[in-house]
Amino acid sequence: MNYYFRSKEILFETIIDLLIGKASASLKEILNAQLELEIKIEKYISRYIDILIDNPLLISFVLKVLNRNPEKLTQIKVADNLYNSEIFSNQLKEEAEKGNIRAVNPEQLYINMLSLIAFPFAIKEMINHRNNYTNNDFIHFIQSRKKVIYEMIISYLQPKKQNIMKNLHFNKRLQILLLVLTLGFLFSCSPEYIPNMANSPMFSNQG
Repeated sequence: MNYYFRSKEILFETIIDLLIGKASASLKEILNAQLELEIKIEKYISRYIDILIDNPLLISFVLKVLNRNPEKLTQIKVADNLYNSEIFSNQLKEEAEKGNIRAVNPEQLYINMLSLIAFPFAIKEMINHRNNYTNNDFIHFIQSRKKVIYEMIISYLQPKKQNIMKNLHFNKRLQILLLVLTLGFLFSCSPEYIPNMANSPMFSNQG
């Protein structure tokens, strides 16, 4: 092995490149593509999860390397594909300036997205044990997280005004529901009260 690879560093980089070289390049292509933000996020999440499903030991392998020699990951080309957010960050800033999304720290958002994608693979055995999952069950669970993660990220990016309006709309519906439940309760207990409620101040015109 020393004859072919010369050093452990070259061997390490060769292994990583063989495992995810082409796949990781596709992630960078998505981030650099001229796509609408929502579509880009959806494609990125889906592709990243597919890569980890195809390479289930990758996360544990990378974590071991980080614990022993974290400098190695920063020195290989593949790492740049797995952790590259410059164009994505600029797009987030531009969309925020247009008012299409809330202003966020791009690095924080990017790390949150990566964590939501990768962490379940790091605790795969715990998830399987807790839920009595088979390997196929775990894959199905992870596949369902594509939609879960996407919706979480998009919901977080919504402008604050939209969130306020949604809350107001929800509160209005809650008030109507409570009113209906109250009327139903009063009717079931004392039907004779219902005709008198029309004269109640709650239902009188306030002008």
